[in-house]
Formats: sequence, structure tokens, C-alpha cells
Amino acid sequence: MASELIIKNKDKLEEYGLIINNLIRLAEYLLKNETIDLSEITEILGERPFKVKETLVEYLKEIKNYKKMETKTKEAEIEKVEDSTTEFPEEAMSVDNISESATEGEGTGNDKIEKDERIIDIKESEKQEEESTEAKKN
Repeated sequence: MASELIIKNKDKLEEYGLIINNLIRLAEYLLKNETIDLSEITEILGERPFKVKETLVEYLKEIKNYKKMETKTKEAEIEKVEDSTTEFPEEAMSVDNISESATEGEGTGNDKIEKDERIIDIKESEKQEEESTEAKKN
């Protein structure tokens, strides 16, 4: 009797298995990322089983384009800061030497201080991101 029910409802069991797998993938994604938007949900779970309004499709495209632009902007900013830091020796990059490097001749002291501050800000934000990622894992 039980085997007959299983055979009869095999397609439903397979469907539930797919749903569970999708939920597991969604949960794993949420563990890695604090937030999730509709386009990411669609990537994980797949397209909706029914037609969506055109405005929603446009919205999803807009989100995807914004993310691409945001990624490119962040990469360009990091590259710009890295390029500006190649002018200085490594010891000039330390927090202890910021005030000293700012007073040593080349350019204005303010330019060097601003570059040093940007570098420190970026390094601190990277460190905070790493720490929050580690905290989430634990």
C-alpha cells in the first residue's frame, strides 16, 4: 500500500525534492550575504512559473545593470588608489609615518595625507568586511 502511494505520487516527491534543493541553495546564499534582492532570488530559484509584469522585468534588468556598474566603479576606485600608492615606498604607507611622509618635500603635504587617509580607509573597510564575514561563518 505505501509503495503504491509512493509510485503514484513519484512526480510530486521529485517536485518537492527540487523545492527543497532550491531552498537549501537560497539558505546557503543568505549565509554568505546579509541581503538578497529579487534578481538574486530569481537566479537561485529560477524564473517564476507564471508570467510577470513587464515593469518587474524592467526592474530586474535595472538592478542587474546597477550591480555591474557598482562593481566596475569599485574596481576603478581601488585601482586608482593602488596606482596613487605606487609612488610611495611601503614604509610611507604605515600609520606611524603618515605625518612624516606628508612633510617630506614632494607635492603638498595635504595631497599625501589625503592619499594616505584613503589607503587607510580602504584597508580598514576591507578588514571590517573580512571580520564580519568571519563572524557570520562562526
